[in-house]
Order: sequence, then C-alpha cells, then structure tokens
Amino acid sequence: MDRMHKEQVTPNATCGYVFSEYVDRGFYNTATQTLQVMSIQIMSSEQDIGENLQFFEGEFKYAEDLEAKFRVLDLFKDSNENVAVALLNLRWRAIMGNSISWSIDQSQSALGYKQIDKEHTNTIMAYTRTTAFILLVILCLFSVSRAVRNLNSFNEQRDSVDDVGICSLLIEKQGYTCEEHTVTTKDGYILSMQRIPAGRGGKKADKPPVLLQHGLFMDGATWVLYSPDESLGFVLADNGFDVWISNTRGTKYSRSHTSLSPNDPAFWEWSWDELASFDLPALIQYVHDQTGRNLHYVGHSLGTLVAFSAFSKNQTINLLRSAALLSPIVYLGQVSSTVARAGANTFLGEEAYWMGLHEFAPKGQAAANFLSGICNMPYSDCTNLMTSFTGPNCCLNSSMTDNFLKYEPQSTSTKNLIHLSQMVRSGIIAMYDYENAYINQMHYNQPVPPFYDMRSIPKDFPMYLSYGGLDELSDVADVNTLLYVLKDHDTDKLVVQFRKEYAHADFIFGVNAKDVIYDPVMAFFKLH
Repeated sequence: MDRMHKEQVTPNATCGYVFSEYVDRGFYNTATQTLQVMSIQIMSSEQDIGENLQFFEGEFKYAEDLEAKFRVLDLFKDSNENVAVALLNLRWRAIMGNSISWSIDQSQSALGYKQIDKEHTNTIMAYTRTTAFILLVILCLFSVSRAVRNLNSFNEQRDSVDDVGICSLLIEKQGYTCEEHTVTTKDGYILSMQRIPAGRGGKKADKPPVLLQHGLFMDGATWVLYSPDESLGFVLADNGFDVWISNTRGTKYSRSHTSLSPNDPAFWEWSWDELASFDLPALIQYVHDQTGRNLHYVGHSLGTLVAFSAFSKNQTINLLRSAALLSPIVYLGQVSSTVARAGANTFLGEEAYWMGLHEFAPKGQAAANFLSGICNMPYSDCTNLMTSFTGPNCCLNSSMTDNFLKYEPQSTSTKNLIHLSQMVRSGIIAMYDYENAYINQMHYNQPVPPFYDMRSIPKDFPMYLSYGGLDELSDVADVNTLLYVLKDHDTDKLVVQFRKEYAHADFIFGVNAKDVIYDPVMAFFKLH
C-alpha cells in the first residue's frame, strides 16, 4: 500500500476488491488504512485545492451536523468529483479518531493510528458498532462501484447477443403471439413493452387493453413467469383482454436512452417520482395511441405507488377505465418487515449515492455486502429471505424461487431506494427529499419537497384495492391509513378486497391467485 501511495498508482477495481476482502475478514483497521491511502492518492492528483483543504480542515473535519457532507460537496464542486468523495472518506476517519495526512510525503503517518482525542469521545461513541460496520460496507461500495459498472457493461453486451426479449424467452414458448414494442419517455428513456394481442388458441382480444406494471426489483417477466393458469398476463389474454406489459427504466430490457448509457451516473438520476411523472404517462399514452381505446391498469407494490402518485396529479387518468392495485404501497410508516425496516432506518444510500454508486444491482457484490450487514443486525432473520422481506407467503409453488431467480431480481437506482427509505422513516408520501433546504428550493421552489395528496384522485375513478393480512411491506395498518384518506371516494367506485392469509408475493405468484384475485379483478374490469 505504501509503495502504491508513493508511486502515485491510481486506485482501481483491484484496490476495491482488496478492501472488500479486509472488511469481509474483519480486518477493519487495515481496511480503513487502505481507504486513507486511496483517498490521499485521489487528492494528490488534483491541483489548486490547498486553500479549500485548509477551510475543510478548519470547518468540516469534525463537524457533527448532518449537512456537513453537503457543504463539503458544494465547496469542491468545481474540482474532480472524486476529491469530494476522498475528503468525505477522510472526514469519516477523522471523526472515528484516526490521524489523517494530506500529502504524498506523509504516507507512513497516513497509515498510523493515534489515541482518540478526549474532546471527540462523544462523537466516537455516537457511532454504534452496527453503524460503523455499515459505513465500512458503504465505503467499500464506492471503491468497487466502477468494477461493478464495468461488469454490468459486459453483461449488457452478452445479454444483447444471447437474449432477444421477454416475448421469445417466456411468452411465445407458452404458445402465445407476442409483440415487442419500445416507448420513449419525455426525459429520454427507451422502455421495453410486450403485447399479447390474442389468447393461446389464437382468438384475438375483444376486450379493452390492460397495462401491467411490476414492482421494485422486478420487470415485466413477473406477469408471465409461470403456467398459463397461474400468470396474470396469460390469464387476461385467455379471457379476451389485450395485454400490455411494461418494463421500468433500469431493468434488463429498458436500459437504453436517447443520449445516456447505463454506465453514466446521470442515467440513474431518478426515483419513483420520475416513474410517476414520465414512465407511466408515456406507457399509457402509447397503449392508447396503438389501440385507440382507454385501458385498464394493474399494478403490484411499487406499481401501485407510481399509479397513486400519478393519479393524485391527474396524469393520464382520462385515458384509463379503471385500476386494480395489488398490495398497495402508498404509506410505509408502519412497515412490519424487520429486514425492510432495518434496511430503511440504516440504509446509508445517501452516502453510497454521493460516493458514486448510482445503480443498485441486487445481484451485484455491493448489494450482497449491504444485505449481509442488515442480516447481521439484531432481530433480522434472513434464513428465508423472501419471507423476511415480504411476510409469510401462504401459497407459493415450491419451484417458484428457482424459476424466479432465472429472471429476477432487477436493478433500480440508489436514489429510488433512498426515496423509499425516506417514506419508511417519515411515514408520509412526498417527492424526493434532498435533505438540504437549498437544494430542495432549487428543485421545488420550496425548502421541503411537495406532498402527494391522495384526496386529489377523482372520486369517481374506479379502483380495485386488494391487500393481505400477512403482508409486511403493504402492511395492514398502512393500507388502513390509505383507506381512511380515500374515505370520501364514491362507494360504488372503490372495491376493497382483503385476504387474511396472503402476503406480498402471493398476489403475483400464488398458485391460487387466479381464483381468489385475478377472477374478481376481471369481473371488476368487465363492469368498467
């Protein structure tokens, strides 16, 4: 490490993997020393930052207020972006009581430790063992993020050769006609869509179109993963509906943009705000234009949050006949999943975001490290990971997991996860909070993010809400909050179904979902 530092070797993916090994094996002191070497190396390559460094050391190094990191970023906004990241790393080490150095000549002292200053004892004690571990994981995420992005780029090239799309992989193999479509949003994302225009017997649809919107970490494969009797996409097609399947930006078949690459941080600069304001309106408008008919909508989990948010802004609701909202996610303040809540309360996505990890790939090493930290927390039982997140699903096929893992989970943006974590911590539904009054003012013309008002949804818009008694993400208490807010909705336009034995995944993967969920939904559609 010392030789690398003296010879000014630029830190690369190898450093990240070495750092990750130190963390995994519990060598935290060595890991933080490595971190300091990399941080100083990054700074030593930047010119003309001396005055700002003095200001940083005098004003921000030990600052305990939450906005200190944003002031660091602002101070060095005209420098290489990695300089601010390096300083945040060094700031963390200083707060933890380690000596820090600024120049290449001091590399030996950069690796040295000193006794924690008594004046900083309170600051050090504020870092619990768990939080310190998670911080190490997040710092590791930054150093490996470039390698992860390179790996993603390689996988994208491989996928473009091996995989044609959801139509050929999952739908046509079941004997259905399928069409591949693309939709471009106003902010430039090119979204993949699949259409099933006829039933398995070849009979063309004679009922209105239905748009299916998946949830978090999923894509359109959600609706066609299993047999024609178990998958909602097939069930609708066999009952005469014109089925359209969407794929959210960032998922495997929606990783294109008019000017950006998934390797660009700007490609991941979005949360579910943008899904509600750009993706959903573009998808609904496209289906309407292609068919000349108003459509029904089905959303699950995040697909319901996006819909409710868009409906509250009166976006494209005039093109819809009705909406079926399964496991509705609007209020998250009472989420009962211990793993999900622990993740939201300790998720340092803000730090990961500022350190360059803009894509959150569930199959990547970064996600695995973060999940490992969550699962090691008290009261977090990860022996059955799906149950730990979603609640005890009653009705899943024993082979469901293996088939699911062939196609899911999918990437999302780190910013999206931050936004969802904010909802869990605050209990409210509002636009993304930059946690800085000045930045919020720039985005929203007000110091706090605007709220989404569910009471603004037109009271005569037909909605079918279905939720489960064992669902720990769409918790019964949170759904009751939503129902209270919707208490003035026209009673003949709001149908509420409660399945006490259902948890989150049962609504889309349950072996009996056709009988208990899909048939009632189709009956509701036929009324509208």
